[in-house]
Amino acid sequence: VRDAREYFRNNIESLVSVFESAKVLSVNKTTLSLYHAAPALQLMRMSGGVSDPESGPAHIDTLERIWEGKTSYDTETIIKTLTGEQRHVILRWKVVPGFEDDYSKLLVSMSDITALRNFERELEDSREMYRELVENINEVVFSLDEGGRLIYISPAAERYFGARSRALIGSHFSTFIFRDDLPSVVEHFEEQKKGFIAPMRPLQIIADAGHVAWDMERFQFLEKQEDFDSIHPSLLRQSVLNNNYGLYEVIPGIYQVRGFDLADIT
Repeated sequence: VRDAREYFRNNIESLVSVFESAKVLSVNKTTLSLYHAAPALQLMRMSGGVSDPESGPAHIDTLERIWEGKTSYDTETIIKTLTGEQRHVILRWKVVPGFEDDYSKLLVSMSDITALRNFERELEDSREMYRELVENINEVVFSLDEGGRLIYISPAAERYFGARSRALIGSHFSTFIFRDDLPSVVEHFEEQKKGFIAPMRPLQIIADAGHVAWDMERFQFLEKQEDFDSIHPSLLRQSVLNNNYGLYEVIPGIYQVRGFDLADIT
């Protein structure tokens, strides 16, 4: 066998045989709760899920890492509990020191991230709903870059300005503000951006385990909405101002990182 991945992908029975030969020596209460297993004896076999399309690849990856001589591994996968429920987990294993030659003893841990993945799916569904809303409402919705120029404006702009939204991209927002209102609008946004040094690129913070810990992209819909029935306009405006993220200098020598958590870091 020259390619372990290809071999086990085409020989599932061999993959099952390998994991059936492994024994679970002990499990903690958290693992029993995760698998909905009352007696620990229910988890004393490791072959469960080997042939599942969701969790099978993680089993193949494990054997491939062992084939390559790796002594640790982590991945995100889906497990199936003893009641048939699917759970998203971060799976990690490490060879116990002193057993590197034969891999006869491993420590395995799992972190349940099901709630996080469900929340991300709900956010994505909401994002799609708001995108459809923006594209079809009668009000003009727009988003600006750091220089105040349009980077997005909804199709409704054609009714108000007599030009297709694509033709308006790049125009400065002041073009569309009543002259008497312009000073106060500029003042609010300039005050918020005072001391701004740089944004974060990319917009995601990746945790050591490989999953997304913070995603500013999820909040970009705030810049594309003028109003929601369920949000007071003043609160929505404050949310848009709070969505200015990045590194700021408050006063000489004092800096803030804003927008990457529920609180600023000073």
